[in-house]
Amino acid sequence: MRVEQIVVPIIRCIGERPRLSKALYRFAEWGDPFAPERFSWPYPIYETMTADGPVVYSRLNQQWFVSGYDEILDVLRSPNVSTSAVVQRMLGVSPYTRLSEAAINNFSNWLLLTDPPDHTRLRGAVSRAFTPRRMVGYEPAVHALVTRLLHDIADDPHPDIVESFTSRLPIYVIAEILGLPLDRFEWLRDASDEIGAMLEFLHAFDPASMNRRFAELRDIFSALTEQRRAEPRDDVISALANDAEGHLSNDEIVAMIAALMFAGHETTSGLLGNSIAVLARFTEQRALLRSTPDLIDTAVDELLRFDTPAQCGVRTATGPVVAGDTTIPAGASIVLMFGAANRDSRQWSDPCELRLDRPDPNPISFGHGMHHCLGAALARLEMRVALPAFLDEFGDYTVDVDEVTWKRSHTLRGPIAMRVRR
Repeated sequence: MRVEQIVVPIIRCIGERPRLSKALYRFAEWGDPFAPERFSWPYPIYETMTADGPVVYSRLNQQWFVSGYDEILDVLRSPNVSTSAVVQRMLGVSPYTRLSEAAINNFSNWLLLTDPPDHTRLRGAVSRAFTPRRMVGYEPAVHALVTRLLHDIADDPHPDIVESFTSRLPIYVIAEILGLPLDRFEWLRDASDEIGAMLEFLHAFDPASMNRRFAELRDIFSALTEQRRAEPRDDVISALANDAEGHLSNDEIVAMIAALMFAGHETTSGLLGNSIAVLARFTEQRALLRSTPDLIDTAVDELLRFDTPAQCGVRTATGPVVAGDTTIPAGASIVLMFGAANRDSRQWSDPCELRLDRPDPNPISFGHGMHHCLGAALARLEMRVALPAFLDEFGDYTVDVDEVTWKRSHTLRGPIAMRVRR
């Protein structure tokens, strides 16, 4: 039995009991990982975690934490790191051990969680279906969706902007791109929310419900794949189903769709929600963007840097990995702290300041190398359209920070409920 099979369930149990967690982690070097502030604003905690350097080993967690910008790039460029090995470790721990064969097969084939040569073949197929030219062609649809969603809340002086806007837009866009019927939009959002729990190793999920969800994904998307083979349309499912070079199986196509669905929804929803919250706090930067709309592309990158929706990623070292001045041994679990790396003072002179006109923010939020986010161009497109439109509609809005509910996740960051006042 591996150590995580014993330790992880215990950590989860502690995390579900706030008073117990606070008491047990009282004297821990990095504090309570389940404290409310860990999810509402984690950056001061990162400063404590990184005080000993950009690469540190935690005996408590039995993991290496990499927080330096250049050091994360070193890890991502190394041939001695694996994501599929991370999946295998996860699948050995409850409740992953109670997943169905269909759920395990789907999850294991997510593009983010595969290594070469499978990753090379799968990414090649989806890249042909997810070209920048195709993404640019969706801009009119994004504009139309933004206009519709903002119109629906035009008379509400105090809307929950997550429920009405930031969570809806990305899922509507990904549904448009996949070619899903209109009546599947709400189902798609619910499915994305549930399967996202698969990446939360320190938070348990209901395996029976998860198995049902993956069965739904298989049935619905397998049928759509066959339909698009017979009657192709101008959408991503058709492109995957009729790819002449990739020779993808139906199971691989369904897994690809599930991964695109989750990635296209969760991270963009978090990015848009984080940005709206941040601009309520930094009103002078909000005014700058409203008065200088040409800053939008740089502003999006700076918002990605300042409060990224993907806070961390995990790799397993398959051989020695050199990160800066440190060599991480083979077999080690490596946590890549993207949120901390985007505030590396060696990379930026004032990393904790939001500057929407910052020259070349160059965030590491979308990763690097073969696992660079395939949907980066789409996320930027949605932000480029949605954020200025939101600012035009809501003007000098305010957000009551005490009323915001944040996603309880160590991997993904974003509000799940946030009311704004005009």
